[in-house]
Amino acid sequence: MGMFGAGSAPPGTIGSDGDATRYVKHLIDRYNEYAKSEPSRTRKFAFAVIYKVIERKFGSNWKLISLNQFEDVCTFLKNRIGRTRIGKLNAAKGYPLFSSFEVFTIKNRK
Repeated sequence: MGMFGAGSAPPGTIGSDGDATRYVKHLIDRYNEYAKSEPSRTRKFAFAVIYKVIERKFGSNWKLISLNQFEDVCTFLKNRIGRTRIGKLNAAKGYPLFSSFEVFTIKNRK
């Protein structure tokens, strides 16, 4: 789970909210799943790169980003998913690229 396990992130951050944490992780995993299959890839796919991209964009480890920016982080990841080859193909076929936060939360409550 990386540097910040469940419950160890400061209050008011994405990592302090179980539903938000699971959903952002779902989007990161979906992005990695789609991006690793890009036919134009010339190097071995690095799963960790998206974490650095989020950190550069939002100025912090994703679990330490304010819950006030949760929607922005999700939108950023959804756009990245939609720009992958598989994302474009699935969208063109009318397939959903990811669950909404509401549906994901209902299905994944712990």
